[in-house]
Amino acid sequence: MLKHLRFATLWLTGLILVASCTSSEKQQQAQEEETPATARKIFDYVPPKPENGTAMGAVILGSSGFDAFRIEMDTARNWQLLEAQYGVSGVYENNAEMADIRVGLENYVKSFLDNGVSGDNIHFIVSSSAKENEKVQVIMRILDELGYVVNEVDEEMEARCAFYAAVPKDFQDKAFVVDVGSGNTKISWLQNDQVYSEYTYGSKYHLDNVSDSTAYVSALKASMSIPEASIDYAFVIGGAPYQLAKDIRIGEERYTTLKAPDQYPGITDQKSLNGLKLYEGIKFSTKCEQFIFDWHCNFAIGFLLLLGESEAEETTG
Repeated sequence: MLKHLRFATLWLTGLILVASCTSSEKQQQAQEEETPATARKIFDYVPPKPENGTAMGAVILGSSGFDAFRIEMDTARNWQLLEAQYGVSGVYENNAEMADIRVGLENYVKSFLDNGVSGDNIHFIVSSSAKENEKVQVIMRILDELGYVVNEVDEEMEARCAFYAAVPKDFQDKAFVVDVGSGNTKISWLQNDQVYSEYTYGSKYHLDNVSDSTAYVSALKASMSIPEASIDYAFVIGGAPYQLAKDIRIGEERYTTLKAPDQYPGITDQKSLNGLKLYEGIKFSTKCEQFIFDWHCNFAIGFLLLLGESEAEETTG
């Protein structure tokens, strides 16, 4: 009953806010209320480092390139990022001949091996949508010939992986995750030892002629499912949150707490503006005070953590 009342109140208030507040008014308000980065709450948690860890690698195949991550992880699934590469496209270039692609992939795998990752610990991941891309299909065939399995993940699996990668163990019962992708945004949380997820528009919703008000209400509605116990902290990952975090990062901090949505008057990039609108809807719905961007995190790392979990269960079973 309380949940329905909360939803109805927030829904009506959100619609009123969207209808009554113009973008120019919001920018003026942001300029008046903007506070320096040092005034934000600092999330100074330091994750435990892995002990006697194993080097592992994950590669996400995309339609125009791939992202790669090398981590060290121990048996307790403590991990630290060793290397991250975003938008690597060398394997995709000049790919008229399959032989060229094969050589490129072999060289890339070799770089993993040279950095201490054994062949058994290199894992390739592809989303169900990217799998349909012709370039990705060619790469998948070559990887199969090289003896590598390409693991296909759907939205639900991505959300689960994002949760375990982004939320430190000490916060899993009081936090949720927002993974803002270009095509969709995944919201996930832990409830009764199970990860639940909801989805809303991605940061490129303007390409589908979706209005700001529609995206805002969708984000608000999706985040209504998060239980009260899980809204103390929000951990955010993805391209749009990265743009919001990069100019306010303090030194090389692992975690950057984002400013309030109305305190980004200088944002002009459409993708970032869309991300702000989604952020605004989720923050209004949850009333969460800390949205924390993790500079080391990606859902692919969560895939490696869950892989380690499965192996641990098989060992003890």
